[in-house]
Amino acid sequence: RDLGYQDRYTDQSLTFAPLSAPHIIQDSREQNPLKLAAPTVVDKVDAGDYALPAPYDLGIYIERKSLSDFAGTMSKGNARFRRELARATKAGHYIVMLVESSITDAQGLNHLPQTRHVKASATFILKQMRDLLTDYPLSFQVVFADGRIEAAQKLIKIFELGQQVRRVDLQYRHEKG
Repeated sequence: RDLGYQDRYTDQSLTFAPLSAPHIIQDSREQNPLKLAAPTVVDKVDAGDYALPAPYDLGIYIERKSLSDFAGTMSKGNARFRRELARATKAGHYIVMLVESSITDAQGLNHLPQTRHVKASATFILKQMRDLLTDYPLSFQVVFADGRIEAAQKLIKIFELGQQVRRVDLQYRHEKG
């Protein structure tokens, strides 16, 4: 605060409300859907890959990414994703990018067999992510999960947090258990 910055994350304690929505909407363009422990309905989602139906929709949307998808979005797909974030911000929405890989793997993605086709360096990709977090501080964050099973579990937990998700650093909470 002494530097003139507004606190982005202020929530100290979290409460998880059981998911009251009858289902989770999975975007019809989602090519590699997660297997969720909640009913899903395939339909168009305005932002991200997963959302809750009205009237349970709180403007929280989840963008699922594999590690190679994440690298592509942060490099060659950056301009398109920036436009999506700008639209979401204007609408008052909040996007959580859920990467189904650990942050350690993201930091070393140039040395992993599943990302050998990625031309950008991990340093460049993570800088692009930091730039997005800086440019859209109140409408975007990224959380890394240790695989698809954990990503599916986190997706439901994010929706159970409701509006709290806007005030909590999900990656920090993940790392602290």
